[in-house]
Amino acid sequence: MFLGLFSSLENATCDEGQIKCVNSYCIDKSLVCDGNIHCHFSWTDEVGCPFQCSSEARCPCIDITINCSEVGLTSFPKNIENQISRLLFRGNNLNGVFLTEDFSTMGKTRMLDLGRNGITNLSSRTFRNLWRLKILYLDENLLTSLAPNTFQGLGQLRSLNLKRNVIGEIHPQAFSGLLSLKTLDLSHQMLMNISRNAFLGLRSLLHLDLSSNNLVSLVNGVFNGLEQLISLDLTHNRIATMESRVFVGLRALKNLDTDEFRFCCLAPHVIECYPKPDEFSSCEDLMSNTVLRVCIWFLGVLALAGNTLVIIWRSLYRINNKVHSFLITNLAIGDLFMGVYLLIIATVDTYYRGVYFIYDSYWKHSPLCQFAGFLSTLSSELSVLTLTIITLDRFMCIIFPFRLKRMNMKQMSLIMFAVWVLVVLLAGIPLLDINYFSNFYGRSGVCLALHITPERSHGWEYSVSIFLALNFVSFAVIALAYTWMFGVAKKTQTAVRSRDSRVEATMARRMTVIVATDFCCWMPIILLGVASLSGTTIPPQVFAWVAVFVLPLNAAVNPLLYTLSTAPFLSPARSRVSRFRFSLINSMNGDSQKSIIVSLPDLPPRPNHASSLLDINGEVVPLRELVSAGQEEREGKHHLRRHLAIKRNTNAHALKPSRQTYNLRKKYDM
Repeated sequence: MFLGLFSSLENATCDEGQIKCVNSYCIDKSLVCDGNIHCHFSWTDEVGCPFQCSSEARCPCIDITINCSEVGLTSFPKNIENQISRLLFRGNNLNGVFLTEDFSTMGKTRMLDLGRNGITNLSSRTFRNLWRLKILYLDENLLTSLAPNTFQGLGQLRSLNLKRNVIGEIHPQAFSGLLSLKTLDLSHQMLMNISRNAFLGLRSLLHLDLSSNNLVSLVNGVFNGLEQLISLDLTHNRIATMESRVFVGLRALKNLDTDEFRFCCLAPHVIECYPKPDEFSSCEDLMSNTVLRVCIWFLGVLALAGNTLVIIWRSLYRINNKVHSFLITNLAIGDLFMGVYLLIIATVDTYYRGVYFIYDSYWKHSPLCQFAGFLSTLSSELSVLTLTIITLDRFMCIIFPFRLKRMNMKQMSLIMFAVWVLVVLLAGIPLLDINYFSNFYGRSGVCLALHITPERSHGWEYSVSIFLALNFVSFAVIALAYTWMFGVAKKTQTAVRSRDSRVEATMARRMTVIVATDFCCWMPIILLGVASLSGTTIPPQVFAWVAVFVLPLNAAVNPLLYTLSTAPFLSPARSRVSRFRFSLINSMNGDSQKSIIVSLPDLPPRPNHASSLLDINGEVVPLRELVSAGQEEREGKHHLRRHLAIKRNTNAHALKPSRQTYNLRKKYDM
């Protein structure tokens, strides 16, 4: 009978305006929280009802919680019941110095919320009577520092929230006594540096939040004592450097959040490290392997030495074609800057060897990186434009020998002055404090502003217009001009009836090398840029290979192409070798034999490769100069035949060949 009654009560449905006691009958809502128990089996009508548990009427109590939030308290309420273990005092004016006696009657407290109270100072052992406390909120106050032993006595504390204070200093042993602490929130503070052993004693800590501070560096030992730490948040700081062993000892660390992937390189044992690597992230050195390290030094020294030699030689020796020599000198100066750039990068790689990724951000934002980027752009574009002008000067001279007058020194000086102004502006504008560029040269460790990434970073349009558009137009002009010149030169050679097949091969080889070196220097950069614009991801290591093997190619080869392999430079050396050889032969033959030297009129010097349409400066000879050169060659051969006839009429069998005869035979290939 009773079972049936209880079953009917349990399944009973209450009318509107009633509540149901747990597993029992219904009562009117007006009886809820009236101070009398009407649900005799469950006390449902009185559970969760506010009641007075202290002398402060503004602080209602519910169950085991006293809620004094946002009521304007300036001191703690008195006579709080012992059973109350959750104390909420958020949003009041409890900003005075706390005394230990304030918490003397709160020994059973498990949770204490003192957030947003304007608290400026906590003395040592303030909370020593709260030995049962598990959770403590001190967030959104005005604490500026944490004194030693501030939390002494909180041996069972599990969570400490200090978020959004203005803490700028953590004294040693500030967290002493927190043996059971699992979570520590120190985010949104004013911390710039944390001293070594600052967290010593937090042996049970699992989660540490240091985000949104002003940290600029972290030293070795700063996380000593955190053997159990699982997660660490260092995001939204200004960390530029971390010492190499800063995460040593954090054996249990599984989650690491930083602002840059490079810091993850210091903790390779961490399972989840953020941010994830992007196309510019790498744990390698600036020069990732030995080949790059050796070659960047070699090419840097080669470009610096070769172009310095060109500048000095063209400054000391008088050259007939002053305009051409002036252009080559400007080209050498531009290429010299590339050598300086390579040596800067090589030196930085050596200096940061093994720890480069730690200083990656610092280096990319440094003035030296900006200067190196400026030099690379200045050198590259000056070389591009100067080679284009040299090509156009040759083109007009060959294609229009009688229609256009070759530019004089004054005109060419004005043109090169304009070129210098242009390239300095192109390379220097990104250094200005303009938001559009935003560390334009610091995109990569080698300080190149090349756009070879799908990401549309600041200033990418500027980079594309210079390194892709301008360079492509210049290369196209040079390639087309030399192709045209070769065709015209070949026709001219046929017209003057040159029979030497080696001449044509030499001319073709020289022009091919010029165009090929320009192609190898500029086209890879152009193709990489086009690929990136189409969405292709380029590995970050490509920057280093471009900086070592592509960009400086012209700087290393141009001295050889335009000066060191030309007749004006080689002829003096050959003459000295020839004189030494003949002197040695004469000394070995002895004084018994006499040489008959026939005096002949001085022969006009024959330009090197005259029949190949190339002059001594490596330029293609115009048609009007070629005709006179051919006439001089025929006159020279006539003088040689006359000289040989005179020798045949002499008792030549007792004489050694004269030096003049040797030189004439060699000169005219007879």
